[in-house]
Amino acid sequence: MPKTTSKSRRRRTPTTSKPGKPGKPGRPARAAGRERRQIVVDAALLDAAMRLTGRGQSDTVNVALAQLTENAAILEGLFALHGAFPTHPDHEAAEDR
Repeated sequence: MPKTTSKSRRRRTPTTSKPGKPGKPGRPARAAGRERRQIVVDAALLDAAMRLTGRGQSDTVNVALAQLTENAAILEGLFALHGAFPTHPDHEAAEDR
């Protein structure tokens, strides 16, 4: 039995060409320095979110990541505000009185 390699397992699609031949139009290859990123998602949570939104896996995950990014930016802004305003005597903690 011949040894299988990653090259021999690669599927040929309309956007890929045989070695030595020019590529066909389509999605460009990923840049050499960039890797595909993968995340771990709880399958039950993803199924519940898909039922709730009525979207597919990819769309549901993309929306969730966008909301997560937005929430993180809001929290970062709130943490940056900590100590930005001087304390007011009416708002001092009870233990300071």
